[in-house]
Amino acid sequence: DVEGEIMLYTLHGLLHIMGYDDKREKDAKKMHLKEKEILARFGHKIKGLGI
Repeated sequence: DVEGEIMLYTLHGLLHIMGYDDKREKDAKKMHLKEKEILARFGHKIKGLGI
């Protein structure tokens, strides 16, 4: 849904501001895990993105 996509992009940007990077596969996995963890805290799950 649109709300979920906006949440994901906003969170992704905030994580970059906080110093997370996703250029290397290892770092991207770490960042995606953090996204998943934070979204779960708010009761959201993004379908189709592996998050």
